[in-house]
Amino acid sequence: MTQIYTFSNVMKKISALLLFHIFISCTSKPDIHKKQLLAIESVKINQGCTMDIQAKYIVRYNFENGQLVSKDTLNTNKEGLSNFQIKLFRQTSDSVFIYKNKYIISSRGAIFDLETKTFTNVNQRGANGHPIEFPTEYVNDIYEETGYLLKRESYYPTRGILSPDKKHGLQSYNLMNVQPIINAGEILLFDSTNTQQTIVHTGGMGTHISNVANQQAHIPVYWLDNRTFMYAKYLFPVIDSLADIEMHKVDIYTKSDEKLCTINRVSKAILNARFYTDVIGNLLFVHNEIVYQLNKKSNTISEIHYEEQDHGFKTEISFLHFLNKKEQTITFNDLPIGKFYYLNSSAKTSEGYIAIAALKAPICSGNDMKIWNSYTKEWITIHSFASIIPIGWIEE
Repeated sequence: MTQIYTFSNVMKKISALLLFHIFISCTSKPDIHKKQLLAIESVKINQGCTMDIQAKYIVRYNFENGQLVSKDTLNTNKEGLSNFQIKLFRQTSDSVFIYKNKYIISSRGAIFDLETKTFTNVNQRGANGHPIEFPTEYVNDIYEETGYLLKRESYYPTRGILSPDKKHGLQSYNLMNVQPIINAGEILLFDSTNTQQTIVHTGGMGTHISNVANQQAHIPVYWLDNRTFMYAKYLFPVIDSLADIEMHKVDIYTKSDEKLCTINRVSKAILNARFYTDVIGNLLFVHNEIVYQLNKKSNTISEIHYEEQDHGFKTEISFLHFLNKKEQTITFNDLPIGKFYYLNSSAKTSEGYIAIAALKAPICSGNDMKIWNSYTKEWITIHSFASIIPIGWIEE
């Protein structure tokens, strides 16, 4: 039978389809974007300046579309505070990161399993880049993914700052401390048998450091890869108390020593200078709390005031905090989103989210944690009587 389509029939079908789509759109649930933030929270007995920490906890904060909906405490602290500190986290400078959304891994030599909520017993390693012992089932997988953690073997050097593949170590000596030889600092290279050779003979005088500093000046060194490293050569000031710093790159196999660029006329520092890499791979150098970024392509170096934190966030660099009486700015896609005192190195970001340790005055009061997201465009403050440090984010 032939079906006849009239105008009335067509309009009825269109109306039915419209009503169906309206029904579906009204009954369908909106997309919910879930995210978790992990942090380490310290609890102390009183609110004074004495850091009498009573307990430390791994805490999970659960977000849905930018809203904080719940909080979970993952460990029971039944092992006691001393074991927790040794195994996982003692200072804010310790390296703690999340691996494959399954484990928290510490440079002090610990694995915390997020599913079983238990620590894996491991030996304490990790100082100066030395390898960390982990149970065999974790080792190969972690090293393959990160190149960071390895089970200790007998063929690793035991001295110096280790190369990424753990086959060589570097140790610097400032001969100015033992004999008046200008710019004659040495850098020693160790192989897997701990045999040493002098790879740099005239490495400078070490960090141009103040007489009141409670540190012995050393030559800053930093591995770029398994065969090349950087060092900062401080030249002895001839005319006044201002020194020049030459940036050098050395190939341990060809023995080449290439001068890349120079920082001119720096004043004395109160701490030893250091290299480090930011989260997106930029090589940075710190002297007297001023940060410089090395451009590896053009071999130039320049002072910077903001550190890139990934996912479009930048944090204003400051090491003096309350002493300079200048609050730091945080930006997202180059637009300011907040201004307060914070610990720059504590920033942890994810797509549209940042968490950071917010300092309180006086500084012995510890810190809170502030969280911002691009959904609500508002800051959430997690208060603490001691300290709370973000570890990182997990996508659900």
